[in-house]
Amino acid sequence: MATRCALALLGSMTTMLVASAAFAQEAPTTSPTTLPPLPGPSAAPAPAPAPQPQPTTPYIIIVPAPAPPQPIVVAAPPPPPRVEERDLPTESRWYGWQNLLVDGGSVVLGVALRSPAAFAASYALGGPIVHWAHGHVGKGFASLGLRVGLPFVAGLIGFAIDASSHNCHSSDFCVDGLAGLVVGSFLGYVGAVVVDSAALANERVPREPPPPPQSSGVHLQPYFSLTKTGGGTGGIGGVF
Repeated sequence: MATRCALALLGSMTTMLVASAAFAQEAPTTSPTTLPPLPGPSAAPAPAPAPQPQPTTPYIIIVPAPAPPQPIVVAAPPPPPRVEERDLPTESRWYGWQNLLVDGGSVVLGVALRSPAAFAASYALGGPIVHWAHGHVGKGFASLGLRVGLPFVAGLIGFAIDASSHNCHSSDFCVDGLAGLVVGSFLGYVGAVVVDSAALANERVPREPPPPPQSSGVHLQPYFSLTKTGGGTGGIGGVF
């Protein structure tokens, strides 16, 4: 029994060897594949040296000063055209009443002080001062000459007339002509006051515009109406 098993096992192994040899002859011959060698451990790259800072050259930054602010020039509107006084309508104004008040004051002053000199000074200078106060220099000097010269000339004329009527021809002072001197001086005084206040005391001033018309505030309106029956109604309405 043991012999049979050994023979059977030997037959099986022989068959397997024959099959293996046949398969080996039929298979193509292939060359073994050569694998590339594995890379060896490579050394890590050395770190690059840090860049050295370059030496800096000192420099100065010049900042220009800010420009001063420019002034803002605002052009003023042109002034309105000037209207000359001579282009305006004018009217004549009389201020002779001021001269008359000054002359009346000179008489009162002379009587109150019982001083002919005070009367003469206020009479001679009062009128010219009024003219000068109104801006009329020429009229002021004309008034002064009129007030001094006219009574003097009139007094001389009166003295001459009175002296000639009394046959006063001697070289001595003629007393008979004093009445004519006083009368002539008084008439010259009155004439100077009248001429000064009436003829010289006038000036041209701009004419004032007329005032706007004003309503009276009361408006009356009559009304009348007729009716169909022949009658009528009427009345007066107003606004107050």
